Amino acid sequence: MEKSIKLLSYFLFLSMIIMVYPHVVSAESSKEDSNGDNEEKVVLFAGNPNEKIPLYKEKSGETIISHIEDNTTVVLLEAEETFSLVEYIQRGEAEESAVTGYVPSKFVVPLSEADDFRLNRENAFKDKNSAEIKGETEEAKNQEQSLKVGNETEEAITEQKEPEYNREPEVQQEKQAEQGKTTVEEDAETNKKEKELKKEKKAVEEITEQKQENGRSSSTQKVPLASFSKAAAPTLTGIALSDKAHVYESASASSKPLKSYAQGHILKFSPHNATWYSATVYLNGKPHSGYILKTDVELLVQQEGLQGYALKQPVHVYSGPDRNSAVHKSYDIGHLLKYESLTANWHKATVYVNGVAKTGYIHTSDVGSQLPQLKGIAKRNPTVVYADTSRSQALKTYQEGQTLIFRPYNNTWYSATIYLNGQAHSGFIHKNDIVSSQQSEKGIGLKSPTRVYSSLSTSSEILKSYSQGSILKYRTYTDNWYEATVYIDGKPKIGYIHKNDVGTAPVNDVGAAPVKIVVLDPGHGGHDPGTQGNGLVEKELNLDIALRTKSLLEQRGFKVIMTRSSDVFIELRDRSRIANSSGADIFVSIHGNSFNGSAKGVETFWYGTYEKQNSIRLAHNLQNRVVEKTNSYYRRVAEGNFHVIRETKIPSALIETGFLDHPADAANLKKSSFRQRIAEGILLGIIDYFK
Repeated sequence: MEKSIKLLSYFLFLSMIIMVYPHVVSAESSKEDSNGDNEEKVVLFAGNPNEKIPLYKEKSGETIISHIEDNTTVVLLEAEETFSLVEYIQRGEAEESAVTGYVPSKFVVPLSEADDFRLNRENAFKDKNSAEIKGETEEAKNQEQSLKVGNETEEAITEQKEPEYNREPEVQQEKQAEQGKTTVEEDAETNKKEKELKKEKKAVEEITEQKQENGRSSSTQKVPLASFSKAAAPTLTGIALSDKAHVYESASASSKPLKSYAQGHILKFSPHNATWYSATVYLNGKPHSGYILKTDVELLVQQEGLQGYALKQPVHVYSGPDRNSAVHKSYDIGHLLKYESLTANWHKATVYVNGVAKTGYIHTSDVGSQLPQLKGIAKRNPTVVYADTSRSQALKTYQEGQTLIFRPYNNTWYSATIYLNGQAHSGFIHKNDIVSSQQSEKGIGLKSPTRVYSSLSTSSEILKSYSQGSILKYRTYTDNWYEATVYIDGKPKIGYIHKNDVGTAPVNDVGAAPVKIVVLDPGHGGHDPGTQGNGLVEKELNLDIALRTKSLLEQRGFKVIMTRSSDVFIELRDRSRIANSSGADIFVSIHGNSFNGSAKGVETFWYGTYEKQNSIRLAHNLQNRVVEKTNSYYRRVAEGNFHVIRETKIPSALIETGFLDHPADAANLKKSSFRQRIAEGILLGIIDYFK
C-alpha cells in the first residue's frame, strides 16, 4: 500500500512538471526592454527570482491583465507611492505589443541601481540556500540517528521540558509520544488497525449471514463499513460584517429574517452551499434552523500576539471591521502596531481614546511585518544621503528629479540603502529634500507658448506646446518643476513644465462649479484668549492662520465667511448659527493646542451628529495636507465633542494646528512662513474634499 502511494505521488509530480514546463519557457521568452530615447527605464524585481510581478489594469489592483517576469526592464510612465504606471513589451507568437498597466511600486528599481540590487540579492539568496542545505543535512543526520537509537529516542523525547504555555497537558503529552514513535512501532500500530478492520468486516458479514438465514434480508444485501460512522458538518466561527447580519428563515434573502446581529458580533454556523451557511438560533427559548449569507460574515482566523508596521499614511484603527466605520485612532506610516488576527481581511486591536480602552479593527493590507518601502523624488539639486542624522558626512548625492527609494525613520528623516562599490550602506535623507507624494494640480499657461520639456531643463527637447491661457494638468515634482503626461502619436510621454510658466487657475476654471462656500472659524477672541504658552496667545494665532487661509481660498475662487475677522468675542452657539444659516458647504474651526508640555503635532476632530461621513472625510483631508505641508507630527484624527462641530449641521471639522506649550511646536508657530504653510495645507485639504 505504501509503495502504491509513493508511485502515485511520483506520477502526479512528473505530470505537474510536464504541464508547467511549456508555460515557463513561453514566459521566459517575453523578457524585453522597452525602447525610447526619452523614456525612463526601470527594472522590475519580484520578491523572489522565480516569482512574477502582476500587471494591473487600474491603480486599485483589482484586475490583473498580465504577469511580468522577474528582472524585466520596462518604461516607467508614472511613479506613485503604492502603484506605478509602466509600459511593458509583451511578445506573442506573431507580433509584439505594448501593454500599459500598474505594478506595485515596491517591485520597481531605478535602472542605475539595478546592477547593485541584482548583485546584492544574488548574494543574499546564496547565503540563504547555503543555510537551508546545511539545515537539511543536519536534519537528515538527526533522523538517521533517531532510527538507530529506537526506543531511546522515544524516552528522550518524553523527558523534554513541556511548553511554557501548556493549556492542555494531556494533549501535549500525547503529541510528544506520537512524535517519538519509531518505524517499528508505526508498523505495529498499522497491523493492529488492519486486524481491527478485519474483525469489524467479519462481524458485519456474520450479521448479514444471520439475517439471510432468518429470511430478513435478500441474498445480495451487504452492510458497508462506512455506515458505522457519519461525519457531522463542521462548526465554523465568523464575524458579522454588515450593520445587520440576518439569519433568514430559508436560503433566500427575500425570506423572513429570524434574527439579526450587529456588526462585529461573533457567530457560529455550518456550511450549507456555495452561497449560504446554516445556523441554529433561539427564539423564545426554542431552537430554529436558519441561514446566513456568506457575504454577511467572514471566517475567523484568530492568532494572538502579532505586530506589524503601518504601511500607509495614515493607518486607521476603525470601530468596526469596515472601512466606512468611524475611526478610533490613526497612526503614521512606519509605526509599530500590536494586534491579533481576526479574519483574512481584519486584525483586532485595543486602542486608548481619552484614556478609555476600545476595541478596534485594522485592515490586514494596512500593516506588514517589514517597514514599508517608499518612493519619492529628489527635490534639491543635489539631494544628499547622509551617513547619520547629524549631516556630518555625505555618502552619496542625487540630481534633482531622480527617483529614490527609502523607508520611514522618524518625523524628520527617512532611512535608505545605497550602494558604494557594490557594498550596501545605510544612510539618511532629510524629509524636506524629498517629494514623497505627488499631488495633481491644474493651472493656466502663462507663456506664449507654454512648453512641456523632455527633462528638467529649458534647453532640453520640447515635447509639446500650449497656447497662453490654456488650462493644464500636472503634478507636483521639485522646487522648480511640475511633471506632466502628454500624448504624442497616441502614446503617453512624461514631460516637465517650469513653475514660472504656469499660474494658479481659479476653482471655477477647473470644473468646480458652482462656487463653493466655506465658513472659517478662528477659535476664541476678545476677552477669551484661549490657551497660552511660550509667548504665544491662541486667539491671535487662530485669527492669523484663518485670515491667511481666507486669502488663499478666495484666490482659488471660493467664497469665504468668517465667524470673526478681528479680535472680538463670539459665543459658541453664534458660531454654529452663522454656519447653519449661511448656506455654506463646509465649516472649518481653527485652534491651537496645549496639554502637558510634551504632547506635540497636529490633530483634527469631527463629530457624528450631522453629516458624519463627510465630516470624517473633511477631517482627514485637512489633517493629511497640513501635516504634509508643515512636516509636523501626525497626532490623530478623532471624534471630538466640541460645541461648534457638534451643533453645526453642515460637514465640519476642528483642526488643532500645534501645541503652544511644546517648545518645538511653539518655535514653529512663531514663524510667519510656518503659519503660511498651515494655511496652504488647509486650502489643499479643502480642495481635496471637493474633488
